[in-house]
Amino acid sequence: MSIQATITKNTTIAHNIHKIEASIDPSTPLKFEAGQFTMVNIPHGESTVPRAFSFGNINTSTVVWYVKILEDEETGPHYASPYFKNCTPGNKLTIEQPSGRMTLPEQLPEKIVYVATTTGIAPFLSHLEKITQINPEQHIEVIFGCRNREDIFAQEEIELLQKKLLNLTLTLSLSKPTDEWGGAKGRTTEHLDNIPNDALVYLCGNKFMIIDARKKLTAQGHDPQKIKFEIFY
Repeated sequence: MSIQATITKNTTIAHNIHKIEASIDPSTPLKFEAGQFTMVNIPHGESTVPRAFSFGNINTSTVVWYVKILEDEETGPHYASPYFKNCTPGNKLTIEQPSGRMTLPEQLPEKIVYVATTTGIAPFLSHLEKITQINPEQHIEVIFGCRNREDIFAQEEIELLQKKLLNLTLTLSLSKPTDEWGGAKGRTTEHLDNIPNDALVYLCGNKFMIIDARKKLTAQGHDPQKIKFEIFY
């Protein structure tokens, strides 16, 4: 059964990132686990085109999606980008039942590491919000990669989570920083050397990052079964 959603907010939070919030019609209730995604049926002419988006929040009557607006026609038609770039409160959508197995285990390990590029951070924000409810003392490391300062987003959300999660550390790394950037530099895969081998590692975002990160982690002795991943783009 499809689920009915209504856009409530469309906020530009970086130069090509939109935060989309939508309310769920109570006649078609939605239940999902932190880390899951849904197929959003994007209006296109007289029909719709399904596109996958992870939930950036935990299960409530409102859903949050972080959308990267793509405008390069050479990579093919982008149905979701023009819709989410221009959608307004009141616009209605149908979404499908949640999917995905990049969820939290029943028994949390001693340490969890999240490695994300751009909108790949979305399901991890959902994870972190859930962990605030079940184990605020959980040891967590977030490695978040963006291209430049203009691409940075979700800092307010992460700062709020850091106030609730006592052992959360963040490495925000820019792959193409300007000279005045004083934070971490380089691709996310350049910051994987000190991850304990018994940590549970989640990867989400660019497929090339995921391929490289898995190779590097397994070469360092990490159990492939403890490396969970989802390719966003």
